[in-house]
Amino acid sequence: MTFLHRLLVAIAVMASAATVSFAPPARAQAPAAAAASADLAPILAKFAADSFSDTEAALVALSASPNPQAGVIVAALSDGRLLFDPATKAAYVRLTAGGALTNAATGAAVASEPAGLKPVRLNNRVRRAAEAAAGALSLLSPDPARRLEAAGAVFKSRDVAALQTLNTAINRETVPQVRDALLQAQGAILLTAPGVGEAERLAAVNLIVARGDQEALALLANLPADASPGLKAAAAAGVAKINRSLAIWNVAQNVWYGLSLGSVLLLAAIGLAITFGVMGVINMAHG
Repeated sequence: MTFLHRLLVAIAVMASAATVSFAPPARAQAPAAAAASADLAPILAKFAADSFSDTEAALVALSASPNPQAGVIVAALSDGRLLFDPATKAAYVRLTAGGALTNAATGAAVASEPAGLKPVRLNNRVRRAAEAAAGALSLLSPDPARRLEAAGAVFKSRDVAALQTLNTAINRETVPQVRDALLQAQGAILLTAPGVGEAERLAAVNLIVARGDQEALALLANLPADASPGLKAAAAAGVAKINRSLAIWNVAQNVWYGLSLGSVLLLAAIGLAITFGVMGVINMAHG
């Protein structure tokens, strides 16, 4: 067997191995994409109903969805780029204003834009739900800074729908600062959600007190109407503790600001004294 013959045989074997190696994943991707699209289909149908309540329900469902298209859909809705076809009830995402159109379920480009597309309508309640959904989806982001920001958003919104995603994020979290923020967001939800046990609410109060800022103070000062006397007492103690901490910080800040301003005035006085001394001008401020 000549060298050229052996080389051709080796190339043929390598090509055959590559075909065997890469063919199964290609075949496996189609069912996976179809399954992901099927998971989003009932959610997207709610957007096509053209009802604020259905849109809000769809956002709640998206906030708990692991599908990567969920974040794209929520962002498109917030920006007014989520469209639906009244005839087929299909949803589409316009990538940019006046730009290309993609299928909301799969993210695939749409070759021919359907006629009569309408934007999904928004009101203030839907906008708040979209913000909460975006925050919930960001909780599982690989970027710690984004997870921290998302935890803050959930703390403010206190959306019960984000609780399941929040619990998952807490179990996965390895960064202490982010984990603390996630626990505080969880505490804010448990403190205000109906039907939560007394022990869980008391634990939530402790988490919120540990936050120690104005947002925590406002949350503890406005407990739900069904709060028990024990919970009210714990919240009142937490409010007092936060107020003491904030008062100490205010004193420290005032001292720091005073020293900073005093140092500036001292430097100005020294400069004037030296300048007037060199000029031979009597500085009346020295008596």
